[in-house]
Amino acid sequence: MLARALRALVYGDTAMVKTAKPAPGKSVKTSVARQPKPARNVSAKSAQKSKPTAPPAAPADRAVEGDIAWQNRFQQNLLTLYTAIEQSPISVVIADADANIQYVNPYFTKITGYSAEEVIGKNPRIFQSGLTRNEIYADLWNALNKGEVWHGEFINRRKNGDLYWEEAHIAPIKDTSGNACQYVCMKLDVTRRKQVETELLDKHNLLTSVINSSTDFIFVKDAGLRTVLCNEAFAGALGKRPAELYGKTDIENGWPTELVKGNPEKGIKGYEQDDLAALSGETVRNMHDPAPAGGEIRIFDTVKLPVIGASGSVIGLLGIGRDISDRLADERLTRSLLLQARTLTRHMFDIQEDERRKISRELHDELGQWLTAIQAETQAIENIAGKTAPEMLGSIRAVKRSAESMHEVIRRIVHSLRPALLDTLGLADSLRELEKQWCQPRLGISCEFWLEGDLANLGDELNITIFRVVQEALNNIASYAQANHVSVHLRRVLGAAAGDDAILLSIGDDGVGFDAGQKLRGTGLLGMRERVIAAGGEFDLNSAPGQGVRIHIKLPVAPTWEEDYERW
Repeated sequence: MLARALRALVYGDTAMVKTAKPAPGKSVKTSVARQPKPARNVSAKSAQKSKPTAPPAAPADRAVEGDIAWQNRFQQNLLTLYTAIEQSPISVVIADADANIQYVNPYFTKITGYSAEEVIGKNPRIFQSGLTRNEIYADLWNALNKGEVWHGEFINRRKNGDLYWEEAHIAPIKDTSGNACQYVCMKLDVTRRKQVETELLDKHNLLTSVINSSTDFIFVKDAGLRTVLCNEAFAGALGKRPAELYGKTDIENGWPTELVKGNPEKGIKGYEQDDLAALSGETVRNMHDPAPAGGEIRIFDTVKLPVIGASGSVIGLLGIGRDISDRLADERLTRSLLLQARTLTRHMFDIQEDERRKISRELHDELGQWLTAIQAETQAIENIAGKTAPEMLGSIRAVKRSAESMHEVIRRIVHSLRPALLDTLGLADSLRELEKQWCQPRLGISCEFWLEGDLANLGDELNITIFRVVQEALNNIASYAQANHVSVHLRRVLGAAAGDDAILLSIGDDGVGFDAGQKLRGTGLLGMRERVIAAGGEFDLNSAPGQGVRIHIKLPVAPTWEEDYERW
């Protein structure tokens, strides 16, 4: 038998092998004479040297020479097989029909710790750890009893008690009758591979748990745009489990073709366009990515990044999508309410300006005329009294001065309520007049006004907004800033397209300043900010204690609140 022949070769006595040349169609019959067993460490080379030299054949005995030559070749082939098995980097075990071990190679000893002498004649169950399932052994013997080759894995125990994994291939060796007379087993130690597989599985389970805990869509695609990993939220959008999507493209998984390929007529970009960009090495973000979820089309903010392999090339892409539909709806509602609030504020300012205009007109037309009449009458009385009652001149002149002072006060009130030049000459002249009225009485404060660009035809609403902001800012500076210098810079900048022009207004002082991080108090700054925002503008304030105040304002020449809302 094979094991006995190998043992004979292992023990270095190849003369023990007797072989008869097979007749045509017959199998080789090999027998091994029982001889004392020499030392195990006899080398293959020594075994070769120990072969007896055949005596010279008689010329007439050609048949005998042929048999001897065939026998030598057979022995050489058997020796080659023995050498290959002895030096094999896998364990080789040969057992008899009762599964008792007849032969093991040196690598077996290296892996298990058992020597050949310790296991020859014993059943392989001595290696069992008790951790291999009984179904494995049942499947093994079911295959071998059918004369089939079995392949599987065992958890066995080394001589020192350590556990190890083996991948085994076991095949029956049949006699001339077709019955199994021996079994040959080749086993590979796969302990390290199993450890790596376990580590990878643990990491995979950890990663899966992490991504499944997120409500965002998380997915990974290979270079062929097939899904190789995703979380439950992503798969759940299609009513599936993650494993059902693996190895398939978006369309194969059931994503709408229109969303995958895109539809320019409907403004749909398509997933594939961003996928291909990510595979080219780009990081892509789509803040309006439609996808089915919960039985409806939702809007996602999706980021796709290239996945770089060990070679440095892109091997796939990672995608993360967050459902922002509710946020967008809330933002639309907020902007709608804000628009309504700004519209109401603008309407209130309009009403306020109308009331100011009416009051200004009443003061100018009614009270102003009465004061003018009083001044005229007082002058006439003064002229008469100078001739007839000189003692009355002091009182008359006091009344005259009071009327003149009252007239000047009313004139200032009228101008503050509604600057006459704003209606007649426009914004620029009204601001020049405001500069003159504000700076002249305050000789300790230097004033600088710069007006640049075309400030004509800005419209009544924008003119009033600019004028009131400058007016309120100057009043605040006069009341609280303790400043020595004030600057006002107003200019119109042209936009890239028609209707994109803007007004830039900067107002600054070198006064005491304040902490701009604190909540604004009073109606001055708050009123200025509300006016600017109501006009569709931007309001920015910079200040710190001891560093004065700077206000920067940007106003569109044409308000765009409604246009912005519609675009949103």
